[in-house]
Amino acid sequence: MCLSLSQIDAQLIRPGQTLVFVDETEFQGQEVPELVPDLRVVVGLEIASDHYSEIRSRMIERLERLGVGEFHAAEIVNPKGNSSWRNVEYYERVEALSLLGALIEQANASMRYAWVSHEDYSDIRSRMQGSRHGDPRLDRNTALKRFALRSLVLEHREENRPIAILVDQDRPRNSIVVDRSEDVPWLIGGGILTAPSHLVHGIQIADALAYGIGRWFRKRGGFDMGTVSELDKAAIGPLAALNGRSSSLF
Repeated sequence: MCLSLSQIDAQLIRPGQTLVFVDETEFQGQEVPELVPDLRVVVGLEIASDHYSEIRSRMIERLERLGVGEFHAAEIVNPKGNSSWRNVEYYERVEALSLLGALIEQANASMRYAWVSHEDYSDIRSRMQGSRHGDPRLDRNTALKRFALRSLVLEHREENRPIAILVDQDRPRNSIVVDRSEDVPWLIGGGILTAPSHLVHGIQIADALAYGIGRWFRKRGGFDMGTVSELDKAAIGPLAALNGRSSSLF
């Protein structure tokens, strides 16, 4: 079932709700000294809906001023090809990432996360053979996302407040779609919602968190030595703005 952006926006800005925006990142085939190779990470940004209207307004105002379509951290830091961020001045790209950090801090937002490597998932999958728990037919990325989403649902189910869970699309779409892989009709919108990131500003902030995790580990030596660029510092700004409000779903 497809939902209109106006339908969802109207629901997300109602006060007294919990909003969770989910995105992913991957260290695919890259050697990062502190990490096992081929690591997949899912992050969930949690925000009280009371703050979401102002967050959207400030992000839209900045996007319109810069003449770009969405905050996409990888493009902001390293715009390529026909990315509209190539036409944005360096200092304005730094300020754009700093804005996301400021919005996280202002909303007192938090982050949940989960991760798994290919090697670990191969071990998990072999243990699932012949077991009632889990589905060994699932690939690593699908299994991790399903675990993260189910964990988020279970954590919030007993809360006496409405909750929305919105996930960045895993294939090109032009609308917001109810994900039928999970039977959770009590969520806002009738289930877990999959959406293009350019339509949902909270997903764009979750993208910045996911990107910041990758940037921190890939550039760790430079951060320790103080040799990274201002853009690198700004790229981990959203993570720093959490001020410890993050925890694992495991």
